[in-house]
Amino acid sequence: MQFMWILFISLAVINVTSALDEDVENDQTKRTATCTGKADIVFLVDSSGSVGQTNFNKTLQFIKDVVNKFSIGSNDVRIGVDTFSTSFRREFTLGRYSSKWSINSALDRIRYRAGGTDTASALSNMTSGSFSRSSGHRTGVRKVAVVITDGKSNSYSQTAAAARQARSAGIYLVAIGIGSGINVTELNAIASTRRNVFTTPSFSALSGLQGLLRTRLCPVMTPKPAACTGKADIVFLVDSSGSVGQTNFNKTLQFIKDVVNKFSIGSNAVRIGVDTFSSSFRREFTLSRYSSKWSINYALDRISYRGGNTVTASALSNMTSGSFSRSAGHRTGVRKIAVVITDGKSSSYSQTAAAARRARSAGIYLVAIGIGSGINVTELNAIASTRRNVFTTPSFSALSGLQGLLRTRLCPVMTPKPAVSCTGRRADVMFLLDSSGSVGELNFNKTLQLVRDVVSHFSIGSNAMKVGVDTFATGFRQEILLRSSSSASSFARNVNKIKYDGGSTYTGLGLTGMTTVSFSTEAGHRTGVPKVGIVVTDGQSSSSSNTVAAAKKAKSAGIYLLVVGVGSSVTTSELNSIATYPYSQNVFNAKSYTSMNSLHGVLAARGCARGSRYGKRLAAEEEIPEEHLE
Repeated sequence: MQFMWILFISLAVINVTSALDEDVENDQTKRTATCTGKADIVFLVDSSGSVGQTNFNKTLQFIKDVVNKFSIGSNDVRIGVDTFSTSFRREFTLGRYSSKWSINSALDRIRYRAGGTDTASALSNMTSGSFSRSSGHRTGVRKVAVVITDGKSNSYSQTAAAARQARSAGIYLVAIGIGSGINVTELNAIASTRRNVFTTPSFSALSGLQGLLRTRLCPVMTPKPAACTGKADIVFLVDSSGSVGQTNFNKTLQFIKDVVNKFSIGSNAVRIGVDTFSSSFRREFTLSRYSSKWSINYALDRISYRGGNTVTASALSNMTSGSFSRSAGHRTGVRKIAVVITDGKSSSYSQTAAAARRARSAGIYLVAIGIGSGINVTELNAIASTRRNVFTTPSFSALSGLQGLLRTRLCPVMTPKPAVSCTGRRADVMFLLDSSGSVGELNFNKTLQLVRDVVSHFSIGSNAMKVGVDTFATGFRQEILLRSSSSASSFARNVNKIKYDGGSTYTGLGLTGMTTVSFSTEAGHRTGVPKVGIVVTDGQSSSSSNTVAAAKKAKSAGIYLLVVGVGSSVTTSELNSIATYPYSQNVFNAKSYTSMNSLHGVLAARGCARGSRYGKRLAAEEEIPEEHLE
């Protein structure tokens, strides 16, 4: 009797699940009923020994069924098919057939082969050849690959690497795993997103994925061209080192030409500058030098290849300090973008990472392109503003495949949103300023100017933002209480009264004082209002352990900590120990007190983002993204 109840419940669950799946599929199909966009779709089909002739035929039938759901033709969807086992075979190219009937007929002629499961080699061959112009790929049309396999590959690492290269070449990857021998981790490594991974228990059940696959592909088939009419100051920082060579250097310059041709160029649109680096840095032409595509292309033709070492850190520093200056043509309020193109790891990873942090702190939006097998992906990640800004390609010849992706990546950030507005937001913000002997009075005054500039973005008042200032050196001092300033003008007057101290760097003492005294209700903290602490320091604290402990207590007390490290004496580990996670968003490095002022916009944004609206904490989606601010 117990068995019968279990069987009854199991069948009920299966029926309900099937009904739900059917409802979901029907609903999704209704939403994507019109699927008339363009796409170049290549099916990469496992023909290895574990599949077998019967199951291979079921895979081909599945492809036929999927093809029948699309409009096929030179102005619609094109289909190609590749198979793989121990070796790779291009069965028919995208440009070969232009009707459903001819594709189905071609599928009937494909032979099963058996052998090993060399998925990595298959992905590489597909990337390099199946989406080429000679194979029928149409410029500007979405490249889609559907990988169908019943088992794990011969090499996970090689397969994952080949999939990364495919994605970097602009191929949108879907992975379908069949049966019990699949490796879901590997399928996730292949697909462009985990939502693009589909699994089914058997080849007989494969047909159930037709509608889901169509639903997944339709929305990405014809991406609308991004409106790319905004302003941006874009500098290309190009590796001219010995490993590149003259021929490949010329291919890089051609790539830049192709990218430039995708933008509107002019004083009220996009400006382009180019720097090169090897053992030394050279500013080839500045942002303001040329105002037309023709003149930029002509200037690119005159750039000479030099050879030498790969001193990326120095190049980034020179670019940051000079290439985006007003004298070089940077326009105030216009997005600063740098595209770093290199074929190898730098002479010093740590120096390169530090130089990239300073560039980002100066408001430069960094994209990193790595070419060939000599690149260091970890270093590229350290350079770029986000991992989504890292692109890799197997060779200089394949570099051209990144044109569209780069344009798509840059367009959304070209015209930054208006400057920070904290209207309707409430937060209690305390500045904790290093006033120790290493700072000096001149630099301390520059710190006070940073405070003024950050607060200029705020609305000050009892129902808006409240701001206070503490200083620390050998001792701790409350300079401005949260309750002391009722307006921006009164706060500015109070800042003018703050004096420089000198002494040791007791950061832990400063953090403790801010936590226990400055955020007290007596000092003006409002119950239920978010607490934000902005720490500015130029050196390592006198006691790292005390600093770490004090920062933990501050964060436990609900204080959201941002930290600015100035100069070369600060340590990243200590700054990270002070700041609230994620450190990438809450730790800022400035090369000097002069360059530190460029951080006022992003610090204001982070402060506003932690604020609440009408006493309620902002939802995550309401927070002001750092990348949208100058």
